Amino acid sequence: MTRAFLAYLPLAILFTWPAAVAGDLPGLHADTYVGAWALSAAPRILAGLGHDALTAFPAGADYLRFDTWVLAVVATAFQWLPVARLHALLAVLGLALSATAAEALARAAGARSPWSLLAGLAYAFSGIAATAYLGGTAYFLLDPWLPLCALGLLSRRDPLAVVGFAGALYTSAYTGLCAGLVFLVLARRPGPWLGAALASVPWAVAYALGARGQDAAGALAQASANVLSWGWPSPMVDVDRNSFTVSLPATALALAVVAPVVLRRSAAWKPFALLAALGSVLALGPRLALGPDGGGVPMPFALLDLLGLGAAIRFPARFLWCTGLGLGVVAALVCTRLAEGRPRATLVLLACALVDALVGTGLPGRAGTRLAAVPSAYAGAGGPVLDLFPEPLDRTGTDHRFRALACYYQSGHGWPIAEDCVATNPALNPRAELAREVLASGWVPEGFSAVALHADLFHPADRARAGARLSPLDPDPVVSTDGGERIQLYRLRDR
Repeated sequence: MTRAFLAYLPLAILFTWPAAVAGDLPGLHADTYVGAWALSAAPRILAGLGHDALTAFPAGADYLRFDTWVLAVVATAFQWLPVARLHALLAVLGLALSATAAEALARAAGARSPWSLLAGLAYAFSGIAATAYLGGTAYFLLDPWLPLCALGLLSRRDPLAVVGFAGALYTSAYTGLCAGLVFLVLARRPGPWLGAALASVPWAVAYALGARGQDAAGALAQASANVLSWGWPSPMVDVDRNSFTVSLPATALALAVVAPVVLRRSAAWKPFALLAALGSVLALGPRLALGPDGGGVPMPFALLDLLGLGAAIRFPARFLWCTGLGLGVVAALVCTRLAEGRPRATLVLLACALVDALVGTGLPGRAGTRLAAVPSAYAGAGGPVLDLFPEPLDRTGTDHRFRALACYYQSGHGWPIAEDCVATNPALNPRAELAREVLASGWVPEGFSAVALHADLFHPADRARAGARLSPLDPDPVVSTDGGERIQLYRLRDR
């Protein structure tokens, strides 16, 4: 496994470039900032058993439905690292570790090195991995758990299967669902099922206690894969839709297509082909669409909408982690068989898989960074801060970006803020209503020590009105233009 890790590590550095050397946050979209905040907040959220007094001030926020508890543990262990460095390290090492685990699974299934490397390439360096990286949810890249879960089931090592399942579940609910799919395909005995059920109890309790409303109208349709998104990405996906591109590894897919012929005397590939097929069908969401809009053929996932469970699984496309893992193992088995006649010729297939990993995903060419600096004006707050943003027009995407900025800034200045950093529904975010009241009347709720006006984001006329409303609170606000924007910090001196 060490040799495989060392083989994947340079590719992981290239795939995520410039994360290994950049001082800023790797990623293109708002979730990059939310993920960085989570790294900073994880130690206190763990210590508070899910409660954080520094967000959703003054009541505090309960994050029992924290996106990833594995990330919280890792971030706590490495809290001595700067957030930007830890964010980059998770992306690079997460990819290499995940690929290494998939390669070990392929060898256990019967593939031989170096063709077993195909499994790691298809699993870890895929379109869905590119989406996670560019979208800012780098914790999805640290998922060796799914292949380890399959490895434990395949080799009848129940503890490893349960650890893999638990690691996937506590990494994300979505990777936990993928691990459940692995169990459905590979688990043949009751022991692993019992272990997985016991491991799920704390997660289920925390999820139930932390349940909050979601505005899920059309959520499945918007966050599902479609047939066109399985191809190579268009540059436009990085402008809109959170870099949503889930291109399938073409080499692995082609090898899987010929598996029934090449591996006709073996059954080892069939469970992994089934895993890939199920992952692909579920990733399509409620309908088979040939484009991002319009109707389509109803798919099995549509039953969730009928049952009222659409809000629970908002991103069906993430089932493509199962697809990548299944395709990778099948491809490695096929390539191993083909190599029995012409070993050197099949090395070309490894080169093609490298092209899939880089050209097929568009990385590192599509990669970018978000500014890691925090505006210096916050240093003068002296206590809880209320961030003022303009009223968003779309009520979801723009508000999400505002929330991401406020929460990331909190990881730098350390003062309590009014933002709920995981509220996907703007109506559930306490900052929005408080800020609206301040901009309307100039009244600031008790407990806050400062108001931060994000001046660059306002229309000039609205900015002037907001400044006039806030000037009586502090005629001489602290102003900074570092950190990528102009912040006017009005201090409430009488509190």
